[in-house]
Amino acid sequence: MVFDPCTWISDDAVSNAGFDPTSRRRGDDIVAEYTFLTCDFDGELRDLSINSGNVTWEEDQQKNGAHSEPLTVNGREALLVQDPQLKSVCSIHVRTRVGIVMFSSSRTDDGVMAGVQGCEGVLEIATALEPEIGAEN
Repeated sequence: MVFDPCTWISDDAVSNAGFDPTSRRRGDDIVAEYTFLTCDFDGELRDLSINSGNVTWEEDQQKNGAHSEPLTVNGREALLVQDPQLKSVCSIHVRTRVGIVMFSSSRTDDGVMAGVQGCEGVLEIATALEPEIGAEN
């Protein structure tokens, strides 16, 4: 089963990651050969989009390997992805049993004015939210 970020992530975890849980809204889900469930959150300095999909870890590495670096989030295999086509977005992709979860953050206008850098704080966001995926996923 694909992890659903809009129903599985608690308000407390969203708050602890620096986002407003009342801003929770369903993004554009994709249900086809590949399924992606999306949830979006607003923050003061950054906005967050979480996508959970059944694309394999290997497929994700093939697609993003040229602009990513491997890392670990709470013991889970992960990639820091900076897609040159999406200059305002910094993502951390974590491996799950059925695919990946992507934590994609972009700076708000206030974040830009405050001098927040592209990937600043994104690892902390992923670290705060990763436990919500569940060890069984």
